[in-house]
Amino acid sequence: AGFSVVTYTGTASSGATVGHGLGNAPSLIIQKPLTAQTYNNWNVRHSSLTSGYNLYLDLTNAQDSNLVWWTGTAPTSTVFSVGTSGTNESAKTNIAYCWAETVGFSKFSEYTGNGSSDGPFIYLGFKPAWIMVKQSDSPARNWYIHDSARDTYNPVDLDLCANLTSAEDGNMGSAPFDFVSNGYKLRVTDGDINTSTPRSQKSHPTAQHQQRLGNVPPCNHLYPVGYTCDGAATPRPMQPTRRRDKEY
Repeated sequence: AGFSVVTYTGTASSGATVGHGLGNAPSLIIQKPLTAQTYNNWNVRHSSLTSGYNLYLDLTNAQDSNLVWWTGTAPTSTVFSVGTSGTNESAKTNIAYCWAETVGFSKFSEYTGNGSSDGPFIYLGFKPAWIMVKQSDSPARNWYIHDSARDTYNPVDLDLCANLTSAEDGNMGSAPFDFVSNGYKLRVTDGDINTSTPRSQKSHPTAQHQQRLGNVPPCNHLYPVGYTCDGAATPRPMQPTRRRDKEY
């Protein structure tokens, strides 16, 4: 279903390639050193970031423009390229989890927040069971995870944070998301997922949205994965949605 796991040994040669076995270019790669290196973070390469830029799954940092983790070379249908520090130190073992988009199963993209309780609608082409959202252009923002197993009807409110050890919380407002038949809708003005005035301005416009608030570039958020099932051969039936299960 567009997912692979690969291990490889670093060479310290920037631009070295690693086979991913997907048959399509991965939209999301999450990499972690298995043996201690100079940098031991969870590194994230996402197709909506500037090519070669990095996010850290274990940190709140904005996207990092230092190309020592990834190169500016986009992944291909067979390989992805690594830099040096953190992803490719000499003789160090690494693991990489790779996802390619699968129609009706997974989607990887970005959206622009508007700071309104009538927030943006993110089209997926299916009803999500799991989403993860990270603001990419401002620091001190968590990685928020929402799913339909814990919130079985709208609004989807309970969040977990990939970068924190804390228990689940519902502190983002009364109704962060609606999961609907073809995507999800933001229902909260919370600055972590739906602000229109990022603290740190981006140096380039978004790939799909060009809205501006005055001269302040928009806030981009990533939703790395939206799954319709748990990866089993037969998708699990989704729990019925009790309210706001319409298409947008």
